Amino acid sequence: MNLNQIETEFIAIPTVKEGLKLSDKSRLDTRIKNASKKSFALSLEKVTLVTNAIQWLKSDEGQRELNEIGLHWTQEDLAEKVFETKRNQLQKYARIGRLDERVIQTFIEKCNTGEIKSRSINELDKFGKIAMQNLNNVEVSEDATNEEVETAQSEALNETEIPAETEIIGGAFVIIDGRKISFKVDSNMDIICRNADNIELVKSFINGVCDRHTNNNQ
Repeated sequence: MNLNQIETEFIAIPTVKEGLKLSDKSRLDTRIKNASKKSFALSLEKVTLVTNAIQWLKSDEGQRELNEIGLHWTQEDLAEKVFETKRNQLQKYARIGRLDERVIQTFIEKCNTGEIKSRSINELDKFGKIAMQNLNNVEVSEDATNEEVETAQSEALNETEIPAETEIIGGAFVIIDGRKISFKVDSNMDIICRNADNIELVKSFINGVCDRHTNNNQ
């Protein structure tokens, strides 16, 4: 809770604590957190199933079984007909299945400490892509010991962060040289256009309007 000293003392009063049902809230939060952990653990089990299934489908045995019955299955077939999901979701599971085990463990630890808020396969996939890049980019001296290499890799994993996602906060259009150009603005105040070439045009137009407004007020 983000409370100041007075607020902390206020919610510690027994009648307030009872009135706000803080104990019930705490118990419910714990149940939700435990349910999230269980759901994530089951998802990791599915990652293992998908990884093994893809490997078998590509194996000589898998290809032989398909050929004998006259079938040709792709990963898309495996996704839709066996796992009842889309190909991109199957590929997500497959990517996670190829992650270094230390990446998954670091992700879980960051979830436990609250550094990562969402304990989910989608967040692990995002984290995993960045973490594996960090692992591969670790630089150590040629005479570094195994312990030194492991320490450097551990530090790289611990420093891995998921970039904050931006949100679209507004949109509009401008008329430039007779053309209607639509644009959106995200939470970083960046301008987004369907045609990237129009971004600078929109920025120049807006800056020009702001400059004229400033001059008129002087």
